[in-house]
Amino acid sequence: MANYYYSGQGSLYVGERNPTTGRPTGLIPVGNVPTLELSIEIEKFEHKESESGSRSIDLTIIQEQNATFNMVLESLTPANLALAFYGTESVVVGAAVTGEAVTLYAPLADGTPVKTPLAHVNLNATIPSVLADSAAAPMVIGTDYQIDYRNGTVWALPGWSGETLPDTGVIGYTHLGYPKLAAFTETQVERYLRFEGINTVNGDRVVLDLFRASFDPAQTLPLINEELAQLTLTGNLLRDTLNGTSGSEFFIERRAAAA
Repeated sequence: MANYYYSGQGSLYVGERNPTTGRPTGLIPVGNVPTLELSIEIEKFEHKESESGSRSIDLTIIQEQNATFNMVLESLTPANLALAFYGTESVVVGAAVTGEAVTLYAPLADGTPVKTPLAHVNLNATIPSVLADSAAAPMVIGTDYQIDYRNGTVWALPGWSGETLPDTGVIGYTHLGYPKLAAFTETQVERYLRFEGINTVNGDRVVLDLFRASFDPAQTLPLINEELAQLTLTGNLLRDTLNGTSGSEFFIERRAAAA
């Protein structure tokens, strides 16, 4: 029998599952995946005979079958973060904000500013902000206060001429659109997974359909790194009677010979 050697590369796609048919409602690539593995585990009962004196195992019964997956993602898109942290992704539409309450604080003794976050990020720097203190007196940007437009923060400057700090006033500004992830808005995440790979040894195409992947939440979110950040996701392949009517209830693999 000839050996079949395998060294894999390929793309992973994820899609919502139709609850009636079990089929994906659309598959989206997750980006670069340097690691993708399936693991099969079993739990079995072993019976030992008591007649020969050697207590040999004469019967095994498989009591449990379990399939798990492990993947490493390098594309930290909002969609992938939502998958990792049971979240919901959305796009906040740009808009004008008026009358947002904001409390400003005096700088530290060494002049270090004490920043206050606004309700939005990605502010439009071409449209001036309008800040008034608690007495409705207008403050001057660059003299009384300053804004970090990208990060959406505001702080009082040493030249503050308004009411005694800390002081709660109101601010108006305009923000541009930006993507947003709200974490842990879902109690469970199940997806349909499809791997479209290539055996780099011989050029064969290898396609795996994983019908019902239940994700565990990611244990870490890398924020400061020396190299590329990675997300490690794990989970279980659940039994799927909808897709398993003509074969496996967990996953199927198919191959197409290189052209």
